[in-house]
Amino acid sequence: ATAEFVDNLLYLDLAASTERRALDERSQFAQQSIAANERQATSYSYSVSPYLRTEFSNRSTVEARYRFTDVAIDDDDAAQGIENFLNDSQSQEVVAEYTSGRLLDRLSFSLRAYAATTQEEGSDVLPEVDFDQRAYSGSIRYPFSRKLSAVGTVGYDDIDTNNNPSFDDDELSGVFWKAGLLATPGRRT
Repeated sequence: ATAEFVDNLLYLDLAASTERRALDERSQFAQQSIAANERQATSYSYSVSPYLRTEFSNRSTVEARYRFTDVAIDDDDAAQGIENFLNDSQSQEVVAEYTSGRLLDRLSFSLRAYAATTQEEGSDVLPEVDFDQRAYSGSIRYPFSRKLSAVGTVGYDDIDTNNNPSFDDDELSGVFWKAGLLATPGRRT
């Protein structure tokens, strides 16, 4: 759900969900019902995201957002002899983004900064995970016609796994890019 408190400025997003899933991947493709599988977990999640967003007359936008997300897993006895098999998690994110809209004649661009911290804990067998991410990126779009545009993004990820031996921060961090063509054959695509 989204609430708008101040027109074209202050908003609040709220979300909540629950889901029951089989932990055994083979049962996802079996003919039997999930109810017949004893290895199940139920996840409960919610997120709260206040943000500022303004759209200007040239269709450019500025947005600053904070998001808190909590996921709790109920998997008691899903694995024989293990009370808590999966980790619960909490994450906090901050995003700042500018999009150019119609500021320039044909070329549009966006600039984005992102920071997040995530903690996963509570499992009797899986390791606790604690990591931080910071990412900075810029994207461009140049239309050749109404139906075909060139698109590209370049950025940098800085990932800190807080000395978790399962990950190598240097392999996860670094420059990223993507480039391609965007086809929009009709109004609905």
